Amino acid sequence: MSAIRLVPRIVGVSLVLLLLTGLTSPSAPAATPEQPGSHSEGGSQPLKPVRFSNVGTVAYTVSVWTYQPLDPTASTTPSDASTVAIPGGNPSSYLSLPLGRYTWCYHWELGDLDDDGLIDYAHAIDGRTVQLDGSDSDTLELAETVSLAAPTVAGDMPGTCIGASDLLGIVEPRPPTQNGELLFFDDGSSGAQGMFGPEFMEFSYQDGKGVLTANAGNYVLPAMYSGWSCKDCIIEVDLMSLDAGAGGQYSVIFRSDDVDGGLASYYIVSLIPGARTVELGVWKKGWRRAGVSAIADETISLAAPLRLRLEVHGKEMVAFINGAFAAGFVDRGLRSAGIIGMSITVDTPPGSYAYDDLRVYAIP
Repeated sequence: MSAIRLVPRIVGVSLVLLLLTGLTSPSAPAATPEQPGSHSEGGSQPLKPVRFSNVGTVAYTVSVWTYQPLDPTASTTPSDASTVAIPGGNPSSYLSLPLGRYTWCYHWELGDLDDDGLIDYAHAIDGRTVQLDGSDSDTLELAETVSLAAPTVAGDMPGTCIGASDLLGIVEPRPPTQNGELLFFDDGSSGAQGMFGPEFMEFSYQDGKGVLTANAGNYVLPAMYSGWSCKDCIIEVDLMSLDAGAGGQYSVIFRSDDVDGGLASYYIVSLIPGARTVELGVWKKGWRRAGVSAIADETISLAAPLRLRLEVHGKEMVAFINGAFAAGFVDRGLRSAGIIGMSITVDTPPGSYAYDDLRVYAIP
């Protein structure tokens, strides 16, 4: 595996190290950030303030990334409000927003990195869900406060939040589709191989289950099913135990470059029970996008065992947990068939999980 190296990236405030090869950061697309200030939207809905604290070293512009209204009859269209937060604080670093659950995207200037006469930008996504409800204060001094750092620790994604939202969309809740023909089945006995040695991870089949163990923190550590691929398909797997800690990530990799190619391009969808979110990452010769979706359906239990289902069809990737809609994304970055795999990420090692009955179906 000498062709593969480990390179950091950030999703929100959590450091995630992903398997990449031949890393060449693409030039950040030029864009113009929104002007400083703040405004509110929401029509006749009650509004609550959210204050943003800049714990980094450069000013950033922050806006809504995902939104689930508390009122089921309210519009699910997120506000396009934005504000600027500067290190040390500024009085206008707040947004007034309708009641609901929110995640955030924020971007900042990098200067003219490639001497093309245009300012380059980086952005990051904070996947920690903030809920605004009737118990929140109407005064700025007592408002919910979100602390964000710019730049982040490592691996900031290129471009602004404006460009990211244009490329990555959200799917509205819907029921699962019917299964098509069974294309692949791992009953917990064979098929996958771990990609790294015991200093990083272990993978084995035990008692009819695939068991992934992370021996190093903050890495994506996969077991891949090489030699078989799909483009549009349904991936269903039973997660039998979830022992990766509070920040544990239980992930499916798909439309991936082969192992021999070092996983040069792939999608990764991660279930993060501790944050009650589902995240999508896109790698293609550099980080292109990342999406974070809070699991809004409070009836969904994230206790093991649970069944995770991904429906991958064209530009849509939809996740279900125990048959209920959990999250959905739209992305056009990777359009070719690729191999699949299971992976684990932990904040503090060791951590592990077991899975069983991984099935792949055709889209009917």
